[in-house]
Amino acid sequence: MPASNSSGFTRQFSQVRALDPDNTDWQRDLSISHRFIATLFEQQGRLAEALTEREAGLAIAERLAPLDETNADWHHELAASREALQALKQRMGRTD
Repeated sequence: MPASNSSGFTRQFSQVRALDPDNTDWQRDLSISHRFIATLFEQQGRLAEALTEREAGLAIAERLAPLDETNADWHHELAASREALQALKQRMGRTD
C-alpha cells in the first residue's frame, strides 16, 4: 500500500472498528496496521507522520494488554510498539 493511502486506510479501519468497539481482534489489527504504516513513513523519511502512527498503535496496545494477562500476542505487540516508538524517538533526537 502506498504511504499516501495509509491515513485513509487507518481512518476507514477506525470507522469499521467503531461499529464494534469491544472487538479486540479488530483493535489488535488496527494497532498492527499503525505499526506497518509507521514503518513505511520511516522508510520515506516522514518521521513526524511515523511518530503519530507509532503513538496511535501504542495507545491501542496499551489498552489491550491489561485486558488479558495471559495473551502473549497482545503483550508482544505492546513490547514491540514501545520498542519501535523509542527507536524512532532516538532517530529523531528526542529524549522523552
